[in-house]
Amino acid sequence: MKKNTSVVFRSVESVNNRIDYLKRKGIKFKVYSSQYSTVIESNGQKIRYVTQVYDNRVFMCSKMLQNHLRDSDIEYIQQATWNTKNYDSMPGLKPGNYGKVINIDISGAYPNCLKNHGLTNDKVYSFLMDLGKKERLPAIGMIAKKTMVYEYDLGECIDVYEENGKYQKVFHYIVYQINKVMESCKQIAGKYYLLHWVDGIFLERFTPEHIVQDIQRILDEAKYLYKFEKVDRFEIIRKEQNIEIQMRKNGINKNYKFIDNNMLNLYNRIARRLNDDLPIDDRNLSPDIQRPGSGPDEFFTDWLA
Repeated sequence: MKKNTSVVFRSVESVNNRIDYLKRKGIKFKVYSSQYSTVIESNGQKIRYVTQVYDNRVFMCSKMLQNHLRDSDIEYIQQATWNTKNYDSMPGLKPGNYGKVINIDISGAYPNCLKNHGLTNDKVYSFLMDLGKKERLPAIGMIAKKTMVYEYDLGECIDVYEENGKYQKVFHYIVYQINKVMESCKQIAGKYYLLHWVDGIFLERFTPEHIVQDIQRILDEAKYLYKFEKVDRFEIIRKEQNIEIQMRKNGINKNYKFIDNNMLNLYNRIARRLNDDLPIDDRNLSPDIQRPGSGPDEFFTDWLA
């Protein structure tokens, strides 16, 4: 039986009200919950609660990408497990206001990663790049869609299970590959490294020009386009192992939050040494290991002057 579908904007209240109504009625129904939407199916009716309404081109592009992957040799990707961590920060990153910093962002990171690793063709790539910046990630992310499914009957939840997109491993793979490039840039930046977030790296404002050029070389060799962004009012706020980054990027306020895994690992290493009655005299075990963000070279762009 073909289901009639209604689309409404998602809120916790609207979803819960519908679930509570169906439970009171004792109706058999399913709830599909994912990052971008929640779908409730009952008695041939489907209500889709969405956080944002996307143009049909987004869904078309995602379908084109999946069709290409279906006909591609990606067995090695599908059989492996890929680390999807896509950020990091300098161990012992100090809180404070850093003012202006250097920010290098990869342009169209996900579509270009697909292209660089032979996971798309020219037609799909062009379609992706024609989408707006905020449409590209959903178009690609749909291949990795993770959905929690809840089945109800007679007012009770009788089953819970997870459904994953067929090409979830491909999405994990491109996240891994982009972060791999960011990690290479991080190693070159050395003491001038502040953090990286997904496809952008942030450096101390006094980073020597030759280091920045070496980072550019890494991005060029990896066949990524990139740009320098204007970032100022860059402030780091630390609350134990939690880090919050506030900044103004190209005149727009941005805010990032993440857990400082470096600090957690550091505490664990210190605890192990204490447990083994070993002295803590290793510089790498000092929480305050970030060097002052200054250097002998002058700023290499007018923006940082």
